[in-house]
Amino acid sequence: MSAGRILVIEDNPADVFLIREALREQHVDARVDVVDHGDRARRLIEEHPASASGCPDLVLLDLNLPGLDGLALLELMRDRNWCARTPVVVFTSSESRLDYERAMLLGVKRFVHKGSGYEAFVQVGHVIKQILDPSTPP
Repeated sequence: MSAGRILVIEDNPADVFLIREALREQHVDARVDVVDHGDRARRLIEEHPASASGCPDLVLLDLNLPGLDGLALLELMRDRNWCARTPVVVFTSSESRLDYERAMLLGVKRFVHKGSGYEAFVQVGHVIKQILDPSTPP
């Protein structure tokens, strides 16, 4: 399955590696761009106007980032209407009910807990595949 482009906003290189592996395992053939700092992601949102050709097909967002945190980035995306139709999946170690509720209010497609094992990465790979290819079985 060719999915186009996925923007991963994640500061942990090991997590990025596992995300790439999970996408490969799920046969999601997409270009994966990585932003590893909240402030760099903010600059991307502020400096690059949203256009159909410039938006990723999906954003995978960690909440616990250096600099601007993921929820603040999500608010900025929504306030600026940046890639408004682009689905956002939150993939985080946060277990806060408030983080979950706030992310859902900001219109994320899914909120996936990282957990402690590779299974969580396989799960997020499957979630991404389902979002990008709705014919994928649950």
